[in-house]
Amino acid sequence: MLPPAHQAVEAYDLDRLRIHLDLGDNVDTQHHGRTLLHHAIDIEHARHSSGEPLNATITAFLLARGANGHRPTPRFPSPIAHAADLGHWLAVELIRAATHPDLHQIN
Repeated sequence: MLPPAHQAVEAYDLDRLRIHLDLGDNVDTQHHGRTLLHHAIDIEHARHSSGEPLNATITAFLLARGANGHRPTPRFPSPIAHAADLGHWLAVELIRAATHPDLHQIN
């Protein structure tokens, strides 16, 4: 059974995910080797593949809450590599921006 925060990601329920994180769930928690960020990237990619517009709301929220986009797990590559493998370019850009915000400044 999926832990509650993963259930919220699966349902694409941002409000419920926020509540779980506010109550102390770890933003980098894993379920079967997949972090919330891996899970969000998978769900967003699946929704886009089924014809919905590309969306990265959950990914952006998790990054804003401090999710690590560069740490692999024993079963999965880093979330940024996972997003790149899936072609989820928006998640890749968000992870890059969250990690190196100075690289995206306009002078």
